[in-house]
Amino acid sequence: MFHARPHPSCERTAAMTHRHSDSATTPSLTGSTGHGESSTGGARFALTRTDITVLAGGFAIAGGALGWFLPVLVTWVGRIPFLDLPQVVTWAAALESPAMAVVRPGAGVLLGLLVTALVAFTTTNLEIHDDRIVIDGHDGRREIRRTSCAGVWFEDGNLVVLGTGGGTLFRGSVEGNRTRIERAFRAHGYPFGTV
Repeated sequence: MFHARPHPSCERTAAMTHRHSDSATTPSLTGSTGHGESSTGGARFALTRTDITVLAGGFAIAGGALGWFLPVLVTWVGRIPFLDLPQVVTWAAALESPAMAVVRPGAGVLLGLLVTALVAFTTTNLEIHDDRIVIDGHDGRREIRRTSCAGVWFEDGNLVVLGTGGGTLFRGSVEGNRTRIERAFRAHGYPFGTV
């Protein structure tokens, strides 16, 4: 188990600000997007526009293919005795109108784009600087000063930031590779340990 020992320069401060609704006009703290080092020396872990475009394309293609092959899939899955498909799925697969050759794949593409939007909206971005940690998610933007941080680690797939007073300043899922995030915290001098 991780035992928190406050960093020598720790004091108790944490600031939280709210993110602007239009992130395209909000300047980046690091001056970069994606994963890696930024121009200001901080490490940033975030979905880039390219990531979102690839996700949208992949989910849209998968949704369209699912819609196209829905009648075949329902017939195949219907043969498995212990699986019971929802009635709306079997109804949609049973429609034989020529328009359904367009409607089902179109609905699948829309579903894929909705899944992409959900992923992009719920992803929490992370920036690690020498003096602060910036956590930017759908519920707002939060800055945690290094001086208020007693420890950082991963627990059950979630990033945990412990305050100097013993309280948890952040616990949640963040964008990025766990090993790279750990390396970035260590490179910026944060007390990093695992539970």
